[in-house]
Amino acid sequence: MGYAELDTWYGPPFNDDIASIAPGNVKIRPPGDLSRARLETLFASSYCVDVKWAQASDIKTFQSLELKDESVLTTVNGIQYHPARYLHAEFDLKRGVFRHFDGAVQYLTAEEYFARRDSDFSMTYKSAQHVKPMSKKVFKVNGEIAAADWVEFSSHFFAANPLMFEYFNGAYPTHIADILERLRALPEERR
Repeated sequence: MGYAELDTWYGPPFNDDIASIAPGNVKIRPPGDLSRARLETLFASSYCVDVKWAQASDIKTFQSLELKDESVLTTVNGIQYHPARYLHAEFDLKRGVFRHFDGAVQYLTAEEYFARRDSDFSMTYKSAQHVKPMSKKVFKVNGEIAAADWVEFSSHFFAANPLMFEYFNGAYPTHIADILERLRALPEERR
């Protein structure tokens, strides 16, 4: 007998009071009862979104990585990679604002992708296999950023993926929740 993980996310929840968010890893997955076609349409082919909060002295650090399912590939210089959107931010606890925010696209080889997708940001500390993929910076902002603006910009960076919206708001957007309710009323083979 085996077991199945039924929860679609775990870890410290988001709070508008950034200082109160507990350090730790979050993993958010789309619902497991949807077909690949529905996941592609409703969740932009997302396999998961990982979030990590950490704190050192007066700086709280945020990292997030969105991994698509294994069918999403891109080619760079003739080599196939699994692209992954990555965000990093630093929150100044004394001033109550984000002081740094950047985003990148990481390019994981198949070996890196399969090693990383069911792990979390702590993997590099727990494993002899360190996953440090090639990446390309998309944007970088240094300066004061209000938490509400940071949430909005982060959500835009992960456009078409309601998992980050769910993390920030505790629920899917209304239109996604409505579609899921209607789909779950269908026989399982039609989901």
